[in-house]
Amino acid sequence: MKYMVMECHKAYAILMDEASQVVYAANLHYEVGQTVENPVLLQEPETAAPRISVTMKRCIAVAACAVLMLGGGALYYRGNYTPYSSVMVCADEANLCMEVSRSGKVLSVQPLNQDAALLLSDYTCSGKDPVTVTSELIERAVENGVVQKGDTVGVYYQKEKNKDPEQFEKTVEQSIASHELQADVHGELDQAPVPPAAPAEPPVAPAPPDGKEEPPAPPQPGKEEPAPPAPHDPKVEPPAPAEPPVKPETPAQDPAPVTPPEPGTETPPEPPLPPEAPAEEKPAPADTVPVPPAEAPVKLPDHPVQMPPV
Repeated sequence: MKYMVMECHKAYAILMDEASQVVYAANLHYEVGQTVENPVLLQEPETAAPRISVTMKRCIAVAACAVLMLGGGALYYRGNYTPYSSVMVCADEANLCMEVSRSGKVLSVQPLNQDAALLLSDYTCSGKDPVTVTSELIERAVENGVVQKGDTVGVYYQKEKNKDPEQFEKTVEQSIASHELQADVHGELDQAPVPPAAPAEPPVAPAPPDGKEEPPAPPQPGKEEPAPPAPHDPKVEPPAPAEPPVKPETPAQDPAPVTPPEPGTETPPEPPLPPEAPAEEKPAPADTVPVPPAEAPVKLPDHPVQMPPV
């Protein structure tokens, strides 16, 4: 391909090819307008990248450090202070449950009954592994008489969340055997016995302070106490007696129509009865005294009577 020299500089020359494209080539004593073949082409100069200010660089560095610190802190907190698995220990009547982090440290121990709460009094488990906590609690159980030599201690853990379950079971069995006890280790929490729920205690009424009456006792179930009579209020009038219900009046019924008798079916009138004979007067006995008839009262005139002058 032929090139035409357009410009000449000390180290390079600008050429134009047959397709009218401008290229850079080494200046081998070229002259402007000269036609050359097979020149030594040079790479085009790259454009300068935009510069970033020093303040922006510092802000980016600070942000990157903050992200690393927050991410590292979150991972550290999740691995050391977040519950990941559980381990349950059943020593006869003392049942307790341990919460273990991802790093294998015991975060807390929760008692499941009253005997386990006595074993955990004044005990600290922070920073210890489950095997150490189990051994120390079993030692306390032996000292308090909760378990005796030859008894069986059950340990239940989550096998899928343990890094080395075989080593864990072996270490736990050795620790329990050191106290002359038998170990029963299971890799599932579902096989752990459920402790019976403690009966609910009735609430105790607080003692009344001095000089005050005691509160009334709560009513017993199945017995109903009569309600106290309401205090009499003189301002409230007693309710009026209830009026008897008024029966609705039944409408008067029309008398049934009298049908006249048909001719020829009339009944003859009954004959009159004979008059009764007057009763005979019986003579009064001799012992009785005849009573005179009562005199008729004298009726006075309504107008005043005038006396004749003397």
